[in-house]
Amino acid sequence: MISSFKKSKILESNKITYPIIAIICILAIILSFVTLRNIVQMNKMTEKIYDSPYELSNAEWNIRWKLSSISQYMRQITNKYDSTPIEEIEDEISDIYRSIEEDYHIIYEKYTGAEKKVFVDKIYEMRNKQYEIIKISKSGEIDRGRQMYLEEFLPIVNSLDDLLNEMINSTLRRASYIVDEGKGTYSFTSIFLIVISIAISITSIFFAFIISKRSRHDVLSREVLFNMLTENIDDVYLMYNIEDNKIEFVSSNFEKKFGITIEKVLADTNVLRRYISNEDLDNLKELCNTNQRKVKEREIEIKNPETLESRWLHIRIYPVIQDEELTRYVINLTDITEILNSQRDLKDALNLAQSANNAKRNFLSRMSHEIRTPINAIIGMTDIANSNIDDKNRIVDCLNKIEISSKFLLGIINDILDMSKIESGKMSITSEKFTLNSFTSNIESIINPQAKLKDIKFNIIFSEIKYNNIIGDQLRVNQILINILSNALKFTPRGGEITLTIKVIQRKGKLRIRFIIKDTGIGMDEEELERIFRPFEQANMDTSIKHGGTGLGLSITKNLVELMNGSINVSSIKGEGSQFTVEIPFEVDESNIDDNSYIEIKSDRFRVEDQNKEVNYDFSGKRFLIVEDNELNLEIASEILKYKGANIETAENGQIAFEKFDNSSPGYYDAILMDVRMPVLNGYEATKKIRRSGHLDSKIIPIIAMTANAFNEDVSKALEYGMDDHIAKPIDKEILYSTLDKFVAESSINFKTLNIK
Repeated sequence: MISSFKKSKILESNKITYPIIAIICILAIILSFVTLRNIVQMNKMTEKIYDSPYELSNAEWNIRWKLSSISQYMRQITNKYDSTPIEEIEDEISDIYRSIEEDYHIIYEKYTGAEKKVFVDKIYEMRNKQYEIIKISKSGEIDRGRQMYLEEFLPIVNSLDDLLNEMINSTLRRASYIVDEGKGTYSFTSIFLIVISIAISITSIFFAFIISKRSRHDVLSREVLFNMLTENIDDVYLMYNIEDNKIEFVSSNFEKKFGITIEKVLADTNVLRRYISNEDLDNLKELCNTNQRKVKEREIEIKNPETLESRWLHIRIYPVIQDEELTRYVINLTDITEILNSQRDLKDALNLAQSANNAKRNFLSRMSHEIRTPINAIIGMTDIANSNIDDKNRIVDCLNKIEISSKFLLGIINDILDMSKIESGKMSITSEKFTLNSFTSNIESIINPQAKLKDIKFNIIFSEIKYNNIIGDQLRVNQILINILSNALKFTPRGGEITLTIKVIQRKGKLRIRFIIKDTGIGMDEEELERIFRPFEQANMDTSIKHGGTGLGLSITKNLVELMNGSINVSSIKGEGSQFTVEIPFEVDESNIDDNSYIEIKSDRFRVEDQNKEVNYDFSGKRFLIVEDNELNLEIASEILKYKGANIETAENGQIAFEKFDNSSPGYYDAILMDVRMPVLNGYEATKKIRRSGHLDSKIIPIIAMTANAFNEDVSKALEYGMDDHIAKPIDKEILYSTLDKFVAESSINFKTLNIK
């Protein structure tokens, strides 16, 4: 595409050239009849001129011009602000070299001057230096390449240019010599003035044609090169005429970038005003109206009035000086929208990372306080007990407080471990049969005593419960409700009320149970509601200071609900209380469907009473083998069981335990309590050896895992290896008593066929 500016210049040149050529041709035709013989001789001389000086001169001019193009490309390669890939520019340079090969051979074969050897050497020197600069620039050393370009490459190009200029002059002198020789021939063969006129006419026509052709070729070539450049770069260029107050040139990539045709912009400069705000337009006018002869820059926003799409541009305005007068501005437009968006995204990511780091830092600070508080109580109460060793009541009080602090510390550790498993994607959900009756009784036994201590009324409401026997993850559902109810207890003042409503909902043939926990506590505002499910965060810092806690409970709760394909919602009013609604899918236990059919409690409301009753366990006459490599843990388990009358034997690893069992008489041991991680032989392998031994009790002896590995997969692994149950450390004596009682009581001995792994 040729710009209108260039077209007008070509047309003006043609208006002068063509009439002159026509007049000369007419004169030549008239005179040709008289000077036919001389014209034949002139043709011979013209062929001689074309065969050597003209062809040689044309080759020299072509090489000189194309070496200038190579210099421009090398400048582009060493410009660190240019985004064009070096490989593309290198390809362009290679194309230029290929295009001048013919011209090079013409000079090499036909030029006879002493400059030829220097010319050949300079060409090779320039190419070698060019390869070196490209190699350095590709390695990322743009500044070094730029320095080599200015200090080493450019001088070579300039010297080549001077050399070619000298060669051109030499060639022209040779051509002039041939012409003079021709004139001498004409003078010798003809004395007529008409002959001289014909020679002048032919020469004029010849040179007029060359000049016109060269001018047009130069204009077109430069236009093509510039269009190729603008089509393959992101920047857009305009030329603004100050005197005419209009845009007289627009680069060919303008329409592709901004969706406005070049013709519209050239026809009416005001078209651009629709895309620019008044404020930015005033700033641009101010820049253009100043007489400062330096580059001016500005960032503006343009908005397409039809699509409303916004883009940000960086504008550079270069002054054009002609005859010491400021005549035009060259305007460079660079789209920086993506750069600004990337900077904004980076800033947002940084703010998010800083927020997360602050939350974790606050969490670690709270954890330091939360963990040190029970540890301080344990250490302090231990010191007090040691100081009052003869005061039984005081020691009992200290031990009770140590137990409370230990359980509190264990709860913190469990929260952290649960959150770690959730974030790593290792938390799994199990399915087991259980009854709503036993499930709610367990909830009541945990929450009601705590509610009584704060004089809080705790209610459970059943609504349209038709199924008692269901299948789901009882442990995780229990954890969800305990987390929410514990929060309600924490934030409900003395004399308040907490209600747990349980309702069965049938949806698309599937059973879902809705749990609604409502309290009359302090409530939350909208900002606090947005944060309560985030890990490591609490409603506010005052909450952490006043009530304590890890800030993980509700985050764990939400993740557990989602793992079970359930939903959780919360609503709250500051100062009035909060309501959590949890829906979780379950399956009906089809094996007890008949019993389920007769259970129907509709809107029955009742006050939960304390159902905790201490069971008097008695293991007199029972013998237990405790397998434990840690002496302190061994002592604790032994003393707890001896307190209930049990006879205790011990083993420090799985191999010793197996040998003791294998050498015992049938019925000698009533149960084995087996640690998992032990030297020599671990608990899993020891259990497998016991089950596979030929001992009469090998298949029926209860083996109970007693380990700090307390996750669901640990329980499953223990059962796979032939263990009967699992007790997590630290040992809760009531759980230990009830578990052993289940297996050793005569009325509940269960002979099972075990699947040995």
